[in-house]
Formats: sequence, structure tokens, C-alpha cells
Amino acid sequence: MSIDQFPNDDGELSLERHLIALSYDPVLAWGLDGRIVFWSEGCERLYGFTQVEAIGRPRESLLQDTFPRPFGTFVVDLEKNATWSGGLAPTAKDGRTHSVECRMRLLVSGQLVFGQRLVLEAHRDGTDRKQAEDVLARSNERLAAQVVERTHELEAMYDAAVNAILTIDTRGAIQSVNPATIALFGYGREDLIGQNVKILMPEPYAREHDGYLQAYLATGHKKIIGIGRDVTARRKDGTTFPIHLTVSEFEANGKRRFTGIITDLSERKAAELALRETERKLAQSQKMEAVGQLTGGLAHDFNNLLTIITGNLELLDMQLEDPQPRDLVRRADEAARMGARLTGRLLTFSRRQALQPTVVNLNDVTIGMTELLRRSLGETVNVTSELASNLWNIRVDASEIENAILNL
Repeated sequence: MSIDQFPNDDGELSLERHLIALSYDPVLAWGLDGRIVFWSEGCERLYGFTQVEAIGRPRESLLQDTFPRPFGTFVVDLEKNATWSGGLAPTAKDGRTHSVECRMRLLVSGQLVFGQRLVLEAHRDGTDRKQAEDVLARSNERLAAQVVERTHELEAMYDAAVNAILTIDTRGAIQSVNPATIALFGYGREDLIGQNVKILMPEPYAREHDGYLQAYLATGHKKIIGIGRDVTARRKDGTTFPIHLTVSEFEANGKRRFTGIITDLSERKAAELALRETERKLAQSQKMEAVGQLTGGLAHDFNNLLTIITGNLELLDMQLEDPQPRDLVRRADEAARMGARLTGRLLTFSRRQALQPTVVNLNDVTIGMTELLRRSLGETVNVTSELASNLWNIRVDASEIENAILNL
């Protein structure tokens, strides 16, 4: 039965039936025996069956969908309630299954068409929407999986970070800490969560922290947020150590939070101190090297003069016969030779002369230095020697021992 063959009760076509014919939505009618008596052009477009193929065939065999209940029971319920709506999955001629929203209405007993009561059925194809919903659902699942994966990655990075990382709220209360924070400060996680972050600060930072935070929240003036600086931190045992602190601000679930990244500078500061000490020692070494070079040059020149003096004293001694003048020459020669030993010590100090170890007795060396010390120190200082008995002889450069005694 076509639309033109589907008359009013009085046999005339109605405006509603023309609108059904023009509608893109599928509309069909079937009798209580289940056979189709009306098949709209919307049905032809969606399901592919022509009116000739559809009319007269059982509805369920044509569309291959099932009612919510067995057909007989469903019809009985439809007679009681007159209407039904829900989702069905009819199969088109090409084998594709459509997801449709279905509404059915049983005409009342007074509304007979060709002597029988009909069930009017309207479909709205939701296949595209269902596919879009499926695509959206799969996309949401993938997105959720990516969020979970990304969250796990961030948590792993957070836990594996070498630097200490913690977050606080606008009251300064610690919200989270990573393992590096626990290792650095010596607190347990339960000791830190909920505590004011100033627990990790020595004075005066601890006393001033809350004021800085509230001033920033009120004025937006930054002193450390987004800037970073070197400060001092405090461990659980009370010891302090240098750190570099970088603070950033973020918002989560509508709440302002602050993240602090802490770098321990203890090793760096120790290295810097060691470097400065090394530089100081190098400068001192260079200075001593310069002094040594100067000393070596003076000692060589002085030694050359002493060589001339001792040589002339030896010639003079050979020509003198009077004991008194010869005694004066002997003393002068002894002083010159002591001066030569002094130049030897200077050359040794400047590393211009190799050490010449010999076997000596320390008591003899000390006694030999006594006269020189008396003359060097002057009459205002009384020099005495306390010598130990039975000393072993030693093998050493005598001039080095004399130099050591002179320094003492």
C-alpha cells in the first residue's frame, strides 16, 4: 500500500499523509498480524527495500530486528499502553545494521483502516550519531589512557628527580614532597605533609617567611618566585646547609599552589672553597718561587765575593809571621767560611744547590752554632745549650741542620 493508497477513514488523502511522504524519517505501518501495510519513501531511502518488496511481508523478517518481548506478548502490551518507544537495530537490504530511535502507536479501535487496526511506527536514524558517540567514547578512552600514562610518567619523574621538589598552598602548608626532599632534609613524609614549609628554614628565614608569602598574595610583588636565589636550609637535626631555591606558581582544581625546587649546594660550595684555597697556595708558591730566585741570585753573588775574600786571606796568612795578626786573619777566614755556609743554605732554600748529606753529630753542630748565635742575637740575649748524651750520629746535610737551629 503506497501513500496514495493509504486513505482517511472517509477515503480521502490528508495533509498529514502528504507530510509523511515528504519526510526523510522512515515511517511504516503494520497490522496486528505483524505484516507491513505501509512503507514510506523514508524507509526506502534508509533500508533500501522498495514498497513492493516491503508491503505484505512480516515486519520482523524484513528488518531482522527483535521486539523487546515476543511478538504476541508485545502486541498485547501495546494494546494496553497504546504506545512504545525505545532503541532498535534494523538491518537494511545491504546488510548494514542501523541504530534507530523508534516510536510505535496503536490506533484506537475506532480508527480502522480497511477494517483493521494498525500500528504506526516512526524511526529516527541514529547510526551516524551512534558512530560519532562510539568514536568519541573510544577517543575518551584513549585520552584517559594517555592521561593515566602521562600521570604515571610525571609521578616517576617526580620520584626520580635528583633535586628536592615540594609543593605548598597559600598558607605555606606542605602538600607534597618527593623522595629527594626526604633524603635531603632527614624528615619522613608524614612529618612534612601539612606542616608549614618554614620547618625547613633557619632563622631569620623561618620568622619572615609567612610575611613574605602573604605580602606576595596581597600585592603580587615577587622576591623569589620565578627568580630563584641562594639561601640556607635547615635539616631535621638542626644543621644548616646552602641551597639554590627556585619557586614557581600554578593552579590546580581552582586552588593556587607553589612548587619549590631545591638544589643542594654543599658540594659546590666546598669545591669553591677548595679552589680558593688552592689558588691561595698557588699564589704563595709563586711568591716563594720568586723569593727563591731572588735569594739564589744574591747568594751566588755573595758567594763569589766570599771566594775572593777567603782566597786573599789564605795568601795573607802565608806571608805573616807575627802570631797576633795571623790570629786575626784566622778569625776573618772562619767568618768568611761561615758566610759561605750561609750562602749554601740560601742556595739550598732557593733549590739552586743539591743537598749534600754527611754523617754528623747533632751536639757538635749545636756547639759549633753557639758562637754564631751569640753574635747574631746580640749581648741582650743569653744563649745556652742543653745537650743530650749518647746521641746517635745522623746522615743529613749539615747546612740544613744549621739552618733549622738558626730558625729556632
